[in-house]
Amino acid sequence: MEWMRILIADEDARRGEVMASYLRVGHDVRVVGTARDALERIQAESWGLLIVSEELPDAHGLEMVDAAHDFAPLLPAIVVVLGTLREGIHEDFMKHEALPMHWPLTVSELWLALHAAHQLPLGLYRRREGLQT
Repeated sequence: MEWMRILIADEDARRGEVMASYLRVGHDVRVVGTARDALERIQAESWGLLIVSEELPDAHGLEMVDAAHDFAPLLPAIVVVLGTLREGIHEDFMKHEALPMHWPLTVSELWLALHAAHQLPLGLYRRREGLQT
């Protein structure tokens, strides 16, 4: 995969830095702690991938992804799920055009998720529901 800019939004600075350290080899990675900070960055700069914690202090991860897609409709997104991946979660996340990823994870799992996120049919659900893309 070619070089890209990756934005990580995670309320746990240590977890965010662990993920960033996995990805910094070959990518420009930034970590923020709130949805608000992430959205400000998304509005101001171009990003190749968004990784967001399921529970930020100021928004749920899927709400954050929806808000991010209002500014950057084709931004691939991964949501870090801290609990168990329940049955049907992938379908729920596809409605928000995001890929769930369970924490804790290995370096290999993160890289596989990064590649999978770039295969998401971004804009497909929004177009089907008559939402702006």
